[in-house]
Amino acid sequence: MASYVALVRERIEAHKRYPGLARSRRAEGTVVALVHLEPGGGVRGVEIVESPSGLLSEPTREAILTAGPFPPPPGELRRIRVPIRYALN
Repeated sequence: MASYVALVRERIEAHKRYPGLARSRRAEGTVVALVHLEPGGGVRGVEIVESPSGLLSEPTREAILTAGPFPPPPGELRRIRVPIRYALN
């Protein structure tokens, strides 16, 4: 399961955008999303369960939806918890 979550996270990271307003307000931290998957890997829904700022929640949801569909999840896996980090460098 860890390797599947890592693969999903990589794909989300590739589609992640750090919003200008969040940058200007110096919002950073980790958004934790619960991704609901269909058996074929499609995204059924996204719940943001932790977020350091509302400015980062919607961009995370958009990145997940844009990154999908994902490969079919292993076994009966239908929900995964994915942390997405935003850091000002």
